[in-house]
Amino acid sequence: MHSQRGTMMVELMIALVFLAVTASVMMRGVASLSTASAVARDRALILSYMKSRIEMIKAKARTTALTPGSTSTTPTLRQVAYPLTCTEDIALEPGFTNLYRVKVIGGWTVGSRGQNMKLETLVVAPDE
Repeated sequence: MHSQRGTMMVELMIALVFLAVTASVMMRGVASLSTASAVARDRALILSYMKSRIEMIKAKARTTALTPGSTSTTPTLRQVAYPLTCTEDIALEPGFTNLYRVKVIGGWTVGSRGQNMKLETLVVAPDE
């Protein structure tokens, strides 16, 4: 009977160690999913901002010719945890007088990793 108690105690300790390891792995998985979800949310917010910049340029092009060139800004997006650098490049397409290639490039850093996203479209503006 005394050896059975000792055996039960060892089995109980093994079960507790197994549960502790399993719980630790599950918690790391939940933390990883939470981080991935936050990064995906931030990317969606940045993409939305970049799309709005493209739409603003398209709206301007409906009434006036665009000015070729490049501009960089650092907009503040309240919901995004890190600073964004947004570059807008507008170039007249070769052989056309009113067709522009518009690129909006967003760059940011998460931890030590640089991230970026680029949207590109062609825009027709009225002839000057």
